[in-house]
Amino acid sequence: MGQRAALYLRVSTPDQRIDLQLAGLRQLAQQRGWEVVGEFIDHGYSGSKAKRPQLDNMLSQVNRGRVDVVGVWKLDRLGRSTKDLLILLEELRLRNVQIVSTMENLDTSTPTGRAFFTMVAMWSEVEKDWLRERTLAGLQAARARGVRLGRRPVDVDVGQALQLRSQGRSFRQVARVLGVGSTTVHRALAGLGGGVPMTPSGSGSFGQAQVAGIPGFEESGAVVA
Repeated sequence: MGQRAALYLRVSTPDQRIDLQLAGLRQLAQQRGWEVVGEFIDHGYSGSKAKRPQLDNMLSQVNRGRVDVVGVWKLDRLGRSTKDLLILLEELRLRNVQIVSTMENLDTSTPTGRAFFTMVAMWSEVEKDWLRERTLAGLQAARARGVRLGRRPVDVDVGQALQLRSQGRSFRQVARVLGVGSTTVHRALAGLGGGVPMTPSGSGSFGQAQVAGIPGFEESGAVVA
C-alpha cells in the first residue's frame, strides 16, 4: 500500500477553474502510487481568508494521523502569508507529514526537501524569538508608562455580600447576585479578618469575621449561633 495522501487545492474566485490543479495532482498521485484519502478544495477562498473550511478539514485528518503526504499545486495555496505558511509547514514536519509541491518541484522526502524543512524549522524558531522579544519590550514600555498589567481588580460590595450571607445564601448565590465569581466573594470576605461567616444569625450581626466600620453592622463581634 502506498502513502496516504491528501490533495489540497485552492482558487481565489468562484469563476476560476480548478481543473488544471486537480488533474496535475491526480497524475502526481498516480505516478507516486499514493492512496488518496481526500481531495480538499477551497473554491472561491482567497489566501487572505483566515478560515478555509477544506484546509481545516485536511489538517484535522493530519492531526488524526491519517495522512502521510500532502500534495499541493503551489505552496502559496496553503498559507495566508509567509509567516502562516512557515507555521503550517512546521506543524506538518513535526507530525512527519511530507509535502510535495508540483510547481516548485519540492518533495520533502528527498535530501533537498529535508533541507528545506530544516530551514522552515529554523525560521519558525527565529519567529518565536522575535515574538518573545517584542512582547517583553512591549511589557517593559507599558510599565514605564505606568500602565497596570494583568487582570483588572474585581470590586465586591462586601456589605451586600455579608448581608446576603446573613440571610443564609451560599457563596454561589451571593456571587450570582453580585455578578462576580464565587471564589472572588470568598476571598473578599475572608480578607475581613481571617474568618468568613458560614451560617446566618437572627439579628444580622456576625461572629468570626470582624465587620467594624461597615455601615449597617454591629461592632460587637457577637458569635453566630
